[in-house]
Amino acid sequence: MIYILLFSGLIVLFTMYFINSSATKPNNNVVIGVTLPYMQLKNEKVLEIINRFKKENKYLMLASALLSIPMIFIKKYDSFIIIYFLIWTFSLIGLSDLLIKKYIRIMMELKRSNDWYVGEKNVIRIDTKVTNLKESMPVSVLWFIPSILISIISVVRAFLKRESIGDITVYIALIGLLAILIFIFLYNKYSNMRNNVYSNNSVVNILCNSIYKKKWSLCWIGVSTCNSITFALIIEGIIRGTSLGIVLCIIGIWITVFSVIMIIYTEADIKESINKVVYASEERLFTDTDEYWEKGYYCNPHDNRIMVEKRIGTGMCFNLGNKKGRILNYVGNIFVVILVVGICIYLLRFDISGFKMNINDNVIKIEAPSYEIEFNIDDVEGVELINEMPKATIKTNGIGGSHYSIGYFKLEGYGNTPIYIYRNSSPYLKIKLKNTYVFINGEKPDITKEYYVEIKEAIKR
Repeated sequence: MIYILLFSGLIVLFTMYFINSSATKPNNNVVIGVTLPYMQLKNEKVLEIINRFKKENKYLMLASALLSIPMIFIKKYDSFIIIYFLIWTFSLIGLSDLLIKKYIRIMMELKRSNDWYVGEKNVIRIDTKVTNLKESMPVSVLWFIPSILISIISVVRAFLKRESIGDITVYIALIGLLAILIFIFLYNKYSNMRNNVYSNNSVVNILCNSIYKKKWSLCWIGVSTCNSITFALIIEGIIRGTSLGIVLCIIGIWITVFSVIMIIYTEADIKESINKVVYASEERLFTDTDEYWEKGYYCNPHDNRIMVEKRIGTGMCFNLGNKKGRILNYVGNIFVVILVVGICIYLLRFDISGFKMNINDNVIKIEAPSYEIEFNIDDVEGVELINEMPKATIKTNGIGGSHYSIGYFKLEGYGNTPIYIYRNSSPYLKIKLKNTYVFINGEKPDITKEYYVEIKEAIKR
């Protein structure tokens, strides 16, 4: 688990570094979230601010990298490692946000002191020629059909194999199918975005808006396809339950990483392509909307849009000057807090509560958070102590930590089997039932031996 979290942390670190670094590259004359005159982009004071920002961004990333190291030494509880990782991740995101806001204020002060205002304010421009061609700019939504078909096949395959791999796999496949709806929503959001007017020349406006909508529509179709392939490989990996299955799951994870890279690349490519076209135009137009971005987020009561494209980074953000935008932003933040706290509490239960076996009224009961199981002593056909656990090829419905495994796992030679074991704490108790096996041990060998004796005595009674 620690290696997965460290790898995830590395991805978060590089993503935040490149997002922050992208703010220093002029995008339609916007640098670190502030619009400047073209002739001032190379101004000494502007370049000095940019260099200071770059330096502090590097320091932040270096400090964050060093602060990720303690995860390696948190060995006793898996939940503590995950909670530390979540705190580290949100702290990095929060500090990056504060860094950007700090330099937006510094750049705005420089702009005001030099009266570097660009273009008009509160002006909405419409190019009718661009509007008439709006529908033809994105790639057809029909290209989502392949990813939908792949996901449906994965759901059907998981459903047909649910008895051997568990119902949780069906839910995983359904999540993959539902994720496509999110990508279709993003496709529609970007495709129906208000057309921007960059120039008095309609040809320039048509080209720039076509670049934006075509490339973003291609991106979301591509990400959707990668998503469906990822889930298909994971489902197939669970079904096969062999070393090949693990390889398929790993390939699926790498495809997800590729999807993230695709989104970041698309964002950078669109900005670069549009800037080349706009800077080559002799009839460029500017609208200064910095006052609505001054606090690091978009707050424009004159704009009826709920969501707008971010100035820094990839994706959309809510318009906090719009009532619906504010409500959705608050609801989203509250949901994230509840989700994160819920995950932390859920994981803590496993580490604090652990699991144990009791025999009462001829019923063997294994108590474990979320994965409790019980069976009658008459259903026990055999019980023995073993020194090594069968190899678990895949987890179908359970929790697999560094120190314990609870729930249903696919074991070589046993199929989908409930296990309740502390790792590296042999012996293990193998209980044979009529239709399945159950594996359990205690945190210490003596506890496992006590379980064995208790079951043996209960069988004799």
